Amino acid sequence: MMKLQLVIKLRSITIDFELDVSNVFTKYYPYIIIRGCLFHFGPSLFRKFVDHGLKAAYNDDENLRDWFRSFAALSLLPLNHMLYGLQYLVQIKPNYSTIPQFLDYYHKTYGPFSLFSPHMYNHYRNITPRTINYLEGRHARMKKHVNSPHPNIYVAIDLLRNEQSLASITRLRDDLGAPTPKCRKNNNEVAAALAEESIPIFAWKGGSDDDFWWCIKKAIGTEQGWQPNMILDDGGDLTHYFHKHYSTLFSTMKGIVEESATGVHRLYQMCRTQILTVPAMNISDSVTKTKFDNLYLCRESVIDGIKRCTDILFGGKQVVVCGYGEIGKGCCSALRGIGCFVFVTEIDPICALQACMEGYKVVRLEEVIKQVDIIVTASGSKHTITRDSLDKMKNGAIVCNMGHSNTEIDISFLRHPSLSDLQVERVRTNVDHVIWPNGKRIVLIAEGRIMNLCCSSVPSFVVSITAATQTLALIELYNAPANRYKSDVYLLPKKMDEYVASLHLPAFDAHLTELTDEQCKYLGINKAGPFKPNYYRY
Repeated sequence: MMKLQLVIKLRSITIDFELDVSNVFTKYYPYIIIRGCLFHFGPSLFRKFVDHGLKAAYNDDENLRDWFRSFAALSLLPLNHMLYGLQYLVQIKPNYSTIPQFLDYYHKTYGPFSLFSPHMYNHYRNITPRTINYLEGRHARMKKHVNSPHPNIYVAIDLLRNEQSLASITRLRDDLGAPTPKCRKNNNEVAAALAEESIPIFAWKGGSDDDFWWCIKKAIGTEQGWQPNMILDDGGDLTHYFHKHYSTLFSTMKGIVEESATGVHRLYQMCRTQILTVPAMNISDSVTKTKFDNLYLCRESVIDGIKRCTDILFGGKQVVVCGYGEIGKGCCSALRGIGCFVFVTEIDPICALQACMEGYKVVRLEEVIKQVDIIVTASGSKHTITRDSLDKMKNGAIVCNMGHSNTEIDISFLRHPSLSDLQVERVRTNVDHVIWPNGKRIVLIAEGRIMNLCCSSVPSFVVSITAATQTLALIELYNAPANRYKSDVYLLPKKMDEYVASLHLPAFDAHLTELTDEQCKYLGINKAGPFKPNYYRY
């Protein structure tokens, strides 16, 4: 009864076409609008189509298929047009002996005076995508192409994400045959869900630095007789620890897939000093990462994350974004679009010129530090914001990190209260007030860690793009012939970037144009791609 009481506050509810469920709501909550699920409407018609022996004809007869699809699409017409549409379809019905029985079923079940009348399943004014369909479709297509089991793939995973990484990890196990990858994460709910799936997980939220490295060690798992032969990393910490403490085992691995810019930078450092002994795939600079995960994800999540934590009104606020890479570009675009005055700090003259051409004022941090209301770091560097920076900020200023790990905002002095004259007050989840002796307060989000990960503001669709890219990179390294990849850092082949993008186009009902043979010859490319050279900048 308690569960039913929760429904009372609803204005409408969408159900599948179960008569008992409909009767319950009609009897006890007559003021709730009952809608039939559009996703169940079409399949219910098709099942009856099959029951009347029309499946083979449906597969062979294009006219029959078009007629049935038009029938299933009646629910998308305006309600007052549905009857006219039905009458027209009855007039042009295909010449099959069981079509009259099918129409009789429709009239009794979904007709104007039936069990489920048209007003119940008409979705003309409220049709919206059913997101899970798109996710299932992409996963099914990915599974079709990569589902040859790889029983020897043992992946050690270091993903600083939230709920979406649960899907990525279970897909590695279920679809690619990787037996229970070892994971290190920092979200208790996700850790619990992974544990229920019998995936070894070493993590808890709020752990110390010592806990962090202990979890890394346990994820490698050599003490339990489990040895990874691939690494899926985000930040390079797992790779760094593995190489430092297990160098012999490290050199036998199939490869490393690294997602973050900082982690890739560390890989290139290892390469320059000739201590990288296995091939590594740079996902951070792949097109499907930089243009979607970095740019579009951050464009949405920076607003969502700050709003969740502070309930701030953005209009008219002055904001400085430290760094104008892809993440910085996304943050600047979102903040300006919501009414903020945006400044940019940058070390790279090319990125600085891009910011100028977009209309942003490029400054040094010390020029605006005393006047800005919000500081967003997106540099991927160390100590972008220091204690001196914090001292100069005005009362009530907000500081957050959209870049890397917890290094961009230096708050090391706060970890030793006895050595600092500042106090820290936790005011809500992921929000601390740093209090100066004179009463000034600075709002610090997520303890200086990556805000959009700590505050659950990461769009699942974009995570799906990155997860697909990572999965293909793992497969490429594992299946590659012995001499294809040396001990170096590689970009994902362009063809795979295009494939990942193609998996996600159906979510927008997008249809690609196909080149003619003459056009292919003129452009000098294959009809199936890749369509751009490796040096092309999107």
